[in-house]
Amino acid sequence: MKIDPKLKLTCLIVDDNKAAHELLLMHIKDVEYLSYCGSCYDGVQALTMIQRLIPDIVFLDVQIPRLSGIELMQILGKTSSSIIMITGYAKYAIEGYNYDVVDFIEKPFEFPRFLRAINRVCERRSLYAAMQPLSLMADQRETENDPMDDLQAAKQQSLQGKINFPVYTDKCIWIKANKKQIPLDYGEICCIEASGNYCIFYATEDTHRTRVTISELLDNLPSDLFAQTQRAFIVNRDAIKELEGNELLMINDVKARVSEEFRSEIFKVVNKRYG
Repeated sequence: MKIDPKLKLTCLIVDDNKAAHELLLMHIKDVEYLSYCGSCYDGVQALTMIQRLIPDIVFLDVQIPRLSGIELMQILGKTSSSIIMITGYAKYAIEGYNYDVVDFIEKPFEFPRFLRAINRVCERRSLYAAMQPLSLMADQRETENDPMDDLQAAKQQSLQGKINFPVYTDKCIWIKANKKQIPLDYGEICCIEASGNYCIFYATEDTHRTRVTISELLDNLPSDLFAQTQRAFIVNRDAIKELEGNELLMINDVKARVSEEFRSEIFKVVNKRYG
């Protein structure tokens, strides 16, 4: 069977282990329908490359630095990239399938198991009729169908399916500011001030402005860590330095006025913190 090079499925490898990259790259080169397009060694780098390259297949390890594989899928949401999870811990399989993972490969694995995962990707992408699933025993046969239509449609869907920011994880909030995607650990956010449909995040070192309402933040930020001091202001309970009259002084020296509506609750927070 003659293979049109345009039909190759692009593959991105996301793993913090160099040996895993080498093994996957070797397997990718052994499959004529696959094409290697890049490697990432942490979740933040992977997020950027997935959005930029729109790979057809992402081989994703779960335990990677900065942003875990599960957190990465939470942020990506619906994507045209087919995710194949690769990890040494089977316990992550169930959680991974909640994010529409195509297949789960447990380390260590060999080429036949890798090949079965690729078959599932082809089936999921409606390429099964155009390209016979790869088999170690079956011969390939000619087909007149052109799977490029499916590939282009999938990539177009990915371009249209933009990520909605902010994105909330267990450890941090991802915001979009100055055309960048920025992760802010909850612990480094001192306070947040509303300004129309935007909010200003005062972190320990930087200040960021992003489009989000104060009500959405109150619904999604950890309530045991953040408290409202007035209708347009939220503070991190652990970042309170002292109380001066009706104002809180934060550890970054920003002052937050406490309105009558929220004074009782804030006083409880301060008394609990300082006794």
